[in-house]
Amino acid sequence: MAETTSREENAENFFLVRRYSERIRDELPNEPLSQGLAVKVDSEAERQHKGKYYIDEAMKGMFGEDGTDPKFYESIYNNKLSELESKSEEVKLHWHKFQSKLKLSEVDKIKTTSEPDMSVLRDAIEEAESQLQQKKESNLGKTKTFLKRSVSCLDKYHYLFDLLPTGDKYTSIFTGSLTAIVKATVTHEKIATEMSDGFDEISDHVRAFYFVVKDHPNSMYIKYHITLFYYDLFGFLVIVMQQWYSSSWRRIAKSLGDSFLKNVEDTLKKLGGYTRKIKEEDTRRKSENTLRKLEALGAMMEASLMEQARMRKTQERMAMENAFLSALVQQQLPPNVVRNFLKDTTNDGSMGPPPRPGVMMGSITEETFANPGPSWSQESILADVEPLKQYLQTPQDVNRLVELSRSIAVNTEISIRLHKWVTNPDSEALWIEGPYGLSYPTQSTLTSAFMVGNLRRVGIPVIVEFCQYKRPWDREKELLKVIYGLIYQAATTLEKLEPELIDIDFTSARFQTLNKDLNVSTLPAAIELFADLVAVGPALQFFIIDGLQLFDGREHSPLVRKSLRSLVNILLKAVKEASGKDKVVKVLFTTDGLVRELASGERGKLLSRETYENEDEDELLIIKDSDLGR
Repeated sequence: MAETTSREENAENFFLVRRYSERIRDELPNEPLSQGLAVKVDSEAERQHKGKYYIDEAMKGMFGEDGTDPKFYESIYNNKLSELESKSEEVKLHWHKFQSKLKLSEVDKIKTTSEPDMSVLRDAIEEAESQLQQKKESNLGKTKTFLKRSVSCLDKYHYLFDLLPTGDKYTSIFTGSLTAIVKATVTHEKIATEMSDGFDEISDHVRAFYFVVKDHPNSMYIKYHITLFYYDLFGFLVIVMQQWYSSSWRRIAKSLGDSFLKNVEDTLKKLGGYTRKIKEEDTRRKSENTLRKLEALGAMMEASLMEQARMRKTQERMAMENAFLSALVQQQLPPNVVRNFLKDTTNDGSMGPPPRPGVMMGSITEETFANPGPSWSQESILADVEPLKQYLQTPQDVNRLVELSRSIAVNTEISIRLHKWVTNPDSEALWIEGPYGLSYPTQSTLTSAFMVGNLRRVGIPVIVEFCQYKRPWDREKELLKVIYGLIYQAATTLEKLEPELIDIDFTSARFQTLNKDLNVSTLPAAIELFADLVAVGPALQFFIIDGLQLFDGREHSPLVRKSLRSLVNILLKAVKEASGKDKVVKVLFTTDGLVRELASGERGKLLSRETYENEDEDELLIIKDSDLGR
C-alpha cells in the first residue's frame, strides 16, 4: 500500500511541476531556470507519451533479486554445510554400528553396496513389505503405512540432495541408514509402529519442501533451509539408530521409551518450522511477482490510452489539412500560405504513432512426478477438456473486438476506475454497466475487449467470454456453451498441479458427462466443475465476462436463472476467498443494462459498480494528465 501511495504521489508531483514550469516558461521565457525546467519537463512528457515513463518504473526489477540478501545467506549457508558434513559422518558411523549390532547383514536378502542409492532403499522397502504381508499381527498397519509413504518420497529426497554440493554423498548416507532401519522393522515391529507416525510426518514435510523448492531452485535462502532441514533429519536418524542398538533386548521388545518419543516430537517441530519458512518465502515471491505483473499491466494500459489520444490528435490534424486543402481548391489561397501551413504540420513532433511497448513474461516449467496417486493428472485434464474447445469464441471474433477497442469512446471516470481496478494489488470484482438497447458491439463490450488486448500484450492469461445474441436463440443452450467455453479456458490456463495435494475429483469420468451434444441437463454439473477449476487456478487470475444481460430476466426458465446466479457467485466467491491471501483474482463484468445477480453482489459489497447513461456524450478513452495523479 505504501509503495502504491508513493507512486501516486510521484505522479501527482510530476504533473504539478509540469504545470508550474509551463507557466514560468510563458511568463519568463528568457530566464535560465525557466528554460531548464521546461526542457526537463518536456523530456519527461515525451517519455510518458511514448509509454515509457510508467512502463520503465513498472518493469524495473521484473526479473531482479528476490528481496533477500543473497550474500548473507551464502555465508551462513556455507557454515551450515560444514556442520551438515560432520553430521553426515556421524550418521554413517551409527549406520554401520546399527547394522552390525542388529546383525542385519545376516538376514539381509538384498545385495548391499558400499554406497547405497535410492534403488537399494526401494528394494529394501519392497522386501520389508513382502515379509510383513505374511504376518498376521494387526499392529503392523502403521508400519506398512510408514513404508508406503517413505517410498513415495524417495525421488523428492533425491531432488533436494541434488541442490546441495556433494549431494551424492548425502544420498548414499541417508539411503544407507534408512535402509538399515527399514530392514530392522521386519524383526522389531513394535518399535517400528512407535516411530511410524514420526516418519509419516517427515514424509509430509519432505513433500511440501519439494513442491516449493521446485519453483525456486536457485534461491540461496531456500538452499540454506534445505541444509537446516537435513541437518536435523540426520540428527534424528542418529538418535533412532543409537537408541535402538543401545537398548537391551527386553526393552526393544516393548518400546524405546518416552525419551525417544520426545526426540521425535522435537525433531518434527524443527522440521515443521523450516517447512513453514519455505512456504512463507514461496508466498512472498509469488505475491511480488503478481504485483509486478499488475504494475506492468497498468503501465501498458496507460501507454495504450496515451497512444489512442495521440492518434486522435493526428486524425483531427489530418481532417484540418483535408479541409484546408479543400478550401485551397475552392478559394485559390496564395502558395506561400500553403507552404507555411504544410511546414508547420510536418515539423510537429506529434505526427506518427509511437512505438508499442511489450513485455515478455517468463514461465516456470516442472516435470511431472510419477508416483502412484490420484487417477487423474494435469495431462488427463487437458485431454478430457479438448472436446469443449468447439464452444470457444473464434480467435477472429475476439481479435476483431480487440482491434475495434483501439478507438473506443468511454467516459473518463470509467477509464480511471478501470485503471485503478487493474493496478490494485488486491483481489477485486468490478461491474461496468452501460445503457440498454444499443447496437453490438457497444462501448461496454469494447471496454472489455480493450482490457483483453492489454492483458495479451503483457502476457497475463485471461479467461474471457463475450456473450452475443444470435438467431435462433436458446438461452439454456447458449448459457451451456458459455460455461463449456469457460471450463476449457480455466483448464488450459492452470499452472502445474500436484494431484496428490488436491482433494478434488478431476477424473475423466467427470469430464465425459459434459460431452453430450449440449444436453442442458448437464448445466449444474458443468458449473460445479468450473467452480473446482477456478479454485485451483493460478496465483494471478483474470476473468472478463461481457453481456450477461442476455441471460437475465424473471421470465426465463428456473434453470437459466439458477445457473446465472451460480456463475456470478462462483466468481465473486473466488475474489472473496483470495482476498488477503497469496492469490489475486480480478473479475470484470461489462453489461448493457441491469443484471439482477450483479446488483445483488453490489448490495452484498462483493463487487464495485460503475454506470454511464449515454454513449454519445462520452469522450475518447483517455486519461488526462490531471487524472493520472488522482
